[in-house]
Amino acid sequence: MVRTADAIKAPKWGVVVTLLLAGLLTGAGATALFYYPHSGPAPSGHRLIDPDDIVHMQTVKNPRAPTHVKFVEMTVTSVPGTGHGPNPISVTYTRIADKDLAPGEAISPIIDDFAKNTFTPAWHQPTFHSSQANSNHPATALSLRENQATYIVFKLNCANCRFVRNNVPFRTQGHKDKYHVNPRVVWLSGGAPTSGDKPDANANAVIGYFIAYNDVDSQDNPGEFRSGFNLYLELTDPSGDVPISIDPDVGYPGGHS
Repeated sequence: MVRTADAIKAPKWGVVVTLLLAGLLTGAGATALFYYPHSGPAPSGHRLIDPDDIVHMQTVKNPRAPTHVKFVEMTVTSVPGTGHGPNPISVTYTRIADKDLAPGEAISPIIDDFAKNTFTPAWHQPTFHSSQANSNHPATALSLRENQATYIVFKLNCANCRFVRNNVPFRTQGHKDKYHVNPRVVWLSGGAPTSGDKPDANANAVIGYFIAYNDVDSQDNPGEFRSGFNLYLELTDPSGDVPISIDPDVGYPGGHS
């Protein structure tokens, strides 16, 4: 079941975004597809679609800081269309890296260096792990595999996309909002890293991250757990930017590592 999103309003140029949920796709080679028309009026009242209980991630003061970081390169590409109807958008994980923080090591300087390209994670090709037999929450094409408290850091790899300006970069499931907190985005302004809970009006932010308390999630949901969240991006175009929503999840033991 889906409903209209409250935070992201319908774009003034009337584009309708239709999402094929990643949960319908399984296997390491599967790809999530998004479709959007380049132009044309939208029926009155259309908004980006979201799961029923998606909410803003909380900002927690003095949160328990993870000692693990998972870097995820998300590649977004446009697949040439036929000229009739909407074009497909392909979303895949192309590289993943893990890093353990030293005692007392802060995440912010690492992310700043990552944004400046003065720090390079130990990237590797993603490995897909199957879900448990007869799992009620099987891993999908956009599932991440993790069961410890982690900073999940996304880097967008695309020619014409960024986190939506002046809006939240992430949301999470309302009944699991205690597991996903403190969302941030980072962009370069005059060559210097700038961060915030949302990109400003001139930001071209391609790095975003949040804290995922997967250890607590795993304890509260024994067996195979899986918790969804959304990323909010926009595809840049001279005729007007097109907002899209992507819905990965993180869980264990299935998913990409």
